[in-house]
Amino acid sequence: MKIPRLHGLVLAGGRSSRMRRDKAALEFRAGETQLDVAMKLLEGRVAKAFVSVRADQRDDAARARYPHIVDRGDIEGPIAGISAAFSIYPDMAWLVLACDLPFLDASTLDTLLLARDPNFDATAFRSSHDGLPEPLCAIYEPAARVALNQQIAAGWWELASDQAAVIDFTPPACRYWSFTLSNYWGQSLDYTRHRTHLNARSAARRADGAVRLIVAHRDPGESDANWLETAGHDSGVWQFRWLGASGEVPIPTPRIL
Repeated sequence: MKIPRLHGLVLAGGRSSRMRRDKAALEFRAGETQLDVAMKLLEGRVAKAFVSVRADQRDDAARARYPHIVDRGDIEGPIAGISAAFSIYPDMAWLVLACDLPFLDASTLDTLLLARDPNFDATAFRSSHDGLPEPLCAIYEPAARVALNQQIAAGWWELASDQAAVIDFTPPACRYWSFTLSNYWGQSLDYTRHRTHLNARSAARRADGAVRLIVAHRDPGESDANWLETAGHDSGVWQFRWLGASGEVPIPTPRIL
């Protein structure tokens, strides 16, 4: 098996809203920011190293000295940087580090690299706190793109009483797909009295095979569209799922009307 080359990505595109200061620019040691320390850890361990930044951070003094990859603008959080990196270098594996891991040292990082198994989507440490994988100090293999895109296909919706969200897409070649609305906690809406989910079997398709979803409080009255009811909620979570897609699935972009 050919092992994919490894690139490095330091996630520094966050807004640091809780800290109220730029975490990447914080001095860890005299003359060294947390971002500097993270980038030094990647030296000699990856073929190329990049900093993940928001579009408005490209010329920032703490980041501009390093090669950078601009986060996707349509999603929030660390996944915006990881997904952007894969879109540019889809055949590379990525060693991903948060910029604010001041106690991460070379020995710990080498332990992760030695444990790497390209047969899995990712290699990560298990948290001693909750037993879950630590996603911000991990290696993501090229195969992880599919799982990342599926996660990206989940998002937050919020609609005023007179608004509707329109999603046009062509279903991928796959064994199964579905679209589901849920509440703030991810719990199903009242599907016994409202249409709150859709799948490959129940969806109405247009003549060209495309599907239009309309999430709205009231029936929009489009005969060839699929109305998903908010069931009295003005916000919640929506999610696309698919099984056995033959390739990467483009993520539909909702339009608010």
